[in-house]
Amino acid sequence: MVARSDSFDGKIYARGGSLAGNGGLVETSSREGLGSEHGSVDTSAPLGILGEWLLDPMFLWIGSSYPTCSPSTGSCTSSCTYTSNNNTCSISPSAFTSSNSTVTIQAMYQITVSAAISMTHSGAGITFAGCSCPSGTSPSATPCQYPNYTPPNCSNSPSLYINSDITTQGGPISAPSNMSITLSGNRTITSNNANITLYQLQGSSLTLNAGTGNVTITSEFSGPQSLTVNSANQVITTGFQTAGGAFSCPNSTLIASGTITANGGISLGNIQSNGTLASLNLKAGGSAVSFSSVGNSNQFSNFSVSAGTITSSSTVNTSSSITYSASSSSLSGNLTSEAITLGGAFNTSGAITLSAPVTINSSGASFSGNFIFGSTVNGPGPLTLNEGTFVFNGPVGSSANLSSFTLASGTITTWPSSIAATGAMTFTPDITLPGILSLTGGTIAFTNTPTVGGISL
Repeated sequence: MVARSDSFDGKIYARGGSLAGNGGLVETSSREGLGSEHGSVDTSAPLGILGEWLLDPMFLWIGSSYPTCSPSTGSCTSSCTYTSNNNTCSISPSAFTSSNSTVTIQAMYQITVSAAISMTHSGAGITFAGCSCPSGTSPSATPCQYPNYTPPNCSNSPSLYINSDITTQGGPISAPSNMSITLSGNRTITSNNANITLYQLQGSSLTLNAGTGNVTITSEFSGPQSLTVNSANQVITTGFQTAGGAFSCPNSTLIASGTITANGGISLGNIQSNGTLASLNLKAGGSAVSFSSVGNSNQFSNFSVSAGTITSSSTVNTSSSITYSASSSSLSGNLTSEAITLGGAFNTSGAITLSAPVTINSSGASFSGNFIFGSTVNGPGPLTLNEGTFVFNGPVGSSANLSSFTLASGTITTWPSSIAATGAMTFTPDITLPGILSLTGGTIAFTNTPTVGGISL
């Protein structure tokens, strides 16, 4: 059903049958603005798929304070009601609360969420959509356009202004990739176990609650001040940035590629590649970056982190290189990189603390890169070095002894000034250590004759 008018205050039903059938499509359209204070739509389907309510004006204002337009400039200067003789563009948020339909708001110019939207019916979602500019026309830079006003430029990029929170009860929330989204105030968007898809974010801070649903995000502009995903099954992105704040989604799996920049810090859980051997760069300036496992299901080609401190609580797997640049790195899982075997490198520029077993592997004849430990390496965890070339630019276990130290194969080109452990030390290749081997428990085993500065037991 299609109803075309500048205002809509009735009730429209397009429901599925009691025994079978899906809900229908209801369209309320307007040549310019569209006003509604008491209108509602019901496209429910007891045994089928919920139908859709399409709102298709040039522009739309959701809230209780409505802008009005000047016929000479097209600008919005003062408030008006939806029943006035001015060009109207306001929908009461109660229209969405009372309607039992998935809502699509399709506007050519601009959509403003001035009052909170709360969809109360289960499964009813909301989609913000934009239209392409007709030939010879263009969107206005202001919330309303008077019928006789012709804007000067066409950007083909509709705008969504989110000035209040949005909530659904299991209904998806989305906006298209060509719609710029500006946030005002610290906003929260909640879908209660449905997908949330947002692109081109900018403005103030944003909190997303998707429950068991997925979150898809990008920010091609300056990004929101900060982004927090409290709950989601997966957070999917091909690159994201904040405007100086933090990016946090520790309870979700991040499916990513590209670069994530958040100078306020990055807090993540499990991280997986979103493509075949994609690369991921995490940049936090001087702030902290934390994550658990990386690449356990889908490997990255390259994984790099630049931060003040880095904390990893599980395994990190890549096919090419792992690069950490930080004043300190705390690693609690194994580091495995096939392409380190092929010539990649694992680098740290600061101190490393091993709080759980860490094994560094490099097997294969074509290895040409170094494992470079830029500063101290401390326990209490054990460290095992397999095939590879290793550089130590500081002592090992000087502040906190390792539980054990094993050099199974490979070459240490720059030996640490000292090695201290509470458990066993095992050296299979030749050892040339200018400093002291210090052992408070366990045994020291040498396959070949060692050259050391001394042994302390």
